[in-house]
Amino acid sequence: MEVWWKPHQKEALPAQIRTVAVNGTKAVYTGYTSVAPTFTIKSMAFGNGVYIAVAEDRILRSADGVNWETVQMTNHFNSSHSLYRVFAEGKFVVGGDCVIYTSMDNGSSWWTFSSSVAMDSVAYGDGKFMLTSSQYPCVIRLTADALQKTWIDTDLKIQDIVYVNDAFYGIYYKSATENGLYKLNSSNAWTLVLGNLPIGPKNC
Repeated sequence: MEVWWKPHQKEALPAQIRTVAVNGTKAVYTGYTSVAPTFTIKSMAFGNGVYIAVAEDRILRSADGVNWETVQMTNHFNSSHSLYRVFAEGKFVVGGDCVIYTSMDNGSSWWTFSSSVAMDSVAYGDGKFMLTSSQYPCVIRLTADALQKTWIDTDLKIQDIVYVNDAFYGIYYKSATENGLYKLNSSNAWTLVLGNLPIGPKNC
């Protein structure tokens, strides 16, 4: 895999990698410095030939991972919460503070769904987008075809969610001794897979 960094040439990676998007065999990384002229990229996804990135107060789009344009201004990203994004089924989905952003035209236009809490993480699988919150024990489900939203109360506040091996898995963290990897079952409850996970530096 080729590695590209700002400027658009192969060179050494930054000391700390914040986010990455993969385009075929090319990986575009951003670190903790600005990759766009004045915006620090917090997360990024690639799909349909474009990169979509999330900064503190806007969503940006790029065709090459170097030259960026603002496509959506927002005041829903100005918190300490993570800002996650995903591309699937021709749609981009971005979680934010009490608002979920979606785009079906490669980032040209954005639609919003309201949420009473910040949604920290988003993953796609089995025909649906699933968003979780570290503030409240819940999951928001968006169907990939019609983007129908369903709020689901759960039993844990999940910081990160992924879809692996036909199931959604989440990371729960309360303390160094109270944490674990959980699997979302058919009753929308989180079941423990592995507890007492090793916890490293926050920005490792």
